[in-house]
Amino acid sequence: MIDFVHDLQKKQFALVAATASPRWQSFAIMLGLAMLVYLPAALGADLLMFDDAFYFGPDNPEFVAGFQTVATQPIANAYLPVAHLSLWFDYKLGEGSSLLPHVHALLLHGLAGVMLARLLLQLGVSRVVAHVAAALFVVHPSLCESVAWVSSRKYVLSGLFTFAALYQTVRFAHRPSLWRAVVLIVLSAAAMFSNATSVVLPLLSVGVVLWSQGPRSRWLAPLVLFAVTVPIALYHQSVAAAQGTLVAADTMQRLQQVPGAFWHYLKTAVWPTELNVLYPEVDTLQVFREQWLPGVIAISAFVVCGAVLWFWRSTRALAAGLLAFVVALLPFNTAFPASSIAAADRYLYLAVPGLALAVVALLALLHRRGPWLAAALTLPLIWLAGSRAHDFQDEATLWESSIEVDEANAVAHYNRAVAVWNAAVRGRRELPVADYERHLQAAITAARYPIHELRWLRLRPRRRSSIVSRPLRASRSHRRTCCRSGSRRLSRCNSVAMKPPPTRCSRRSKLRLRSHPT
Repeated sequence: MIDFVHDLQKKQFALVAATASPRWQSFAIMLGLAMLVYLPAALGADLLMFDDAFYFGPDNPEFVAGFQTVATQPIANAYLPVAHLSLWFDYKLGEGSSLLPHVHALLLHGLAGVMLARLLLQLGVSRVVAHVAAALFVVHPSLCESVAWVSSRKYVLSGLFTFAALYQTVRFAHRPSLWRAVVLIVLSAAAMFSNATSVVLPLLSVGVVLWSQGPRSRWLAPLVLFAVTVPIALYHQSVAAAQGTLVAADTMQRLQQVPGAFWHYLKTAVWPTELNVLYPEVDTLQVFREQWLPGVIAISAFVVCGAVLWFWRSTRALAAGLLAFVVALLPFNTAFPASSIAAADRYLYLAVPGLALAVVALLALLHRRGPWLAAALTLPLIWLAGSRAHDFQDEATLWESSIEVDEANAVAHYNRAVAVWNAAVRGRRELPVADYERHLQAAITAARYPIHELRWLRLRPRRRSSIVSRPLRASRSHRRTCCRSGSRRLSRCNSVAMKPPPTRCSRRSKLRLRSHPT
């Protein structure tokens, strides 16, 4: 009996052999799917000037200054030189064109899918399961925000370097060497300077090392990753605090939101039909607090099932997928760090691969043709992802889709009004005042913060004829008149004690309005 248990343990925890598969298959499948989903929308997509202007618009002094400034200075409240340099090369090579950054993003996303497939193959996952799981990742609609929105390049690069670092972790576990340790240092630093969400990389590497087995020296890989990521994470924390993107809040109150946040991301990953580029903070956090019970049940189920199923090699892929999904969402728990953004679809970039692996592995356990059934799921996902990618073609379409999901989204209505104004300016045509006023009034009605209501009142015209009756080329003076009118109205707002904002809304050289950032 003792010998049987000993042999069983040796079998269950023996060194994992990599699955052989030609590299060209991984490249062909993943890049082909990425182009199928994103290329049609990329060919006609514009830049979204509420955030993309930090890189490709007029307000990008760092990009104009050149390589050294981009590599050494924070941009858009963050120091992410890898992501920013990637966008800077697009800016220089494309001369401000919108096509190059969109095509570049979809190719990087396809390469991230390639690295995910090669990682799973290196861990001994079957060729079909590995490629189907990676394919589900590539075509998942919730990741469109990371790919189709140029400013979200950091999430794609973070995922690419994280998967590459985990792939090298498996190779290090099989044959530790100084050279592979250096490669791990470079890849982990690149991931962290692409986006701070790669802070979960050392935790994911622990699971990878446990799965792959090998000599005891393989545990040096997670130690190396911890040594690299923790100091960089602390630096990112200090930059965020200095830039004011962290929220000071009661920790206990924030902890009540953690289960609900997990439940939100689980629902979004499983049923991605109501995606939103901006979830209103107040309402979203309130929903998180109300949905603590299903969140606690879901987290407990994922952790317990993952821990139990880990001990059998036949179910280890399923267990790894469940646990990886939980670990990847740790930076977005809404409690620590307490970000100024309640939720975002792009936060699922490192979590979707785990859930995709769990789904495919479960179907493979239930039936030998289960992976092919999972492959059939890519068909509706391709359609949904393609539709979602088209939402990011221009500002008007994006905010219209946001309003369709949540009619009471004040910031979406405001940004939709700004898109109406900017479209009129670009087309040198008269402003459709009815549409403009409708969205501004909706924004004022739904505003949760007094500062938002006051800001948007300044942009509301006092007399409709002041804009309609004259050409848009001369509307700068009318806009100032509207601002002065709004300022007089603000002075009568006794409920808010603040200095009235300046009446001058724009520089002489600029007529376009800036959307509220997300």
